Amino acid sequence: MIVATMEIRFWNPDLVQEHLVEIGLLLYCERSFGNWLNLSLLEAHDSMIHSSLLSGLWVILIAGLTCGVLDITCTLMLNRLKGVPPARLLQGIASGILGSKSFEGGNRMAALGLSIHFLIAFVAATTYFLASRQLGVLVEHAVFCGLLYGIAVHLFMSFIVLPLSRVQRPFSISAFATQWVIHMLFVGLPISLVVRYLV
Repeated sequence: MIVATMEIRFWNPDLVQEHLVEIGLLLYCERSFGNWLNLSLLEAHDSMIHSSLLSGLWVILIAGLTCGVLDITCTLMLNRLKGVPPARLLQGIASGILGSKSFEGGNRMAALGLSIHFLIAFVAATTYFLASRQLGVLVEHAVFCGLLYGIAVHLFMSFIVLPLSRVQRPFSISAFATQWVIHMLFVGLPISLVVRYLV
């Protein structure tokens, strides 16, 4: 008799409906929480990517500006000692694109040359930064790698970029050696140190 009563209660339609409602609410809450959790994780992931991107751009900006300013300042000073005006040097950079007519453009061509110089500096900084994300040695041994990177940039500019440009000047071993040292100390090293301490 007791068993029969329990079976009847178990199959009570009202109780079954009540349990189904409870199960439905639980499933709804679980699904809603799952969707909220997935959305939150996605937003957090996007936020981390955005933050990492901004951080990387900031490092590249600082590294590019640092090496660009140091490089052009040192080169301008050395050429000033030789009697070469700053505008003439900057026009010489612009001549890589426009040829000899850049020396007739005045300050406008000098500004173009300065812009090209900093563009190259930012490309060099970007290259080192991206490589450092894959090669930890570039950060761990920043001084040594930075000096080597400066040499690499100098050789790339001297034997690949300049021959492909419209610059018209004879090769000078003294100028090559001077720029070798400048690129080591004022291009590669500043970039590597900025990456080392800001990443």
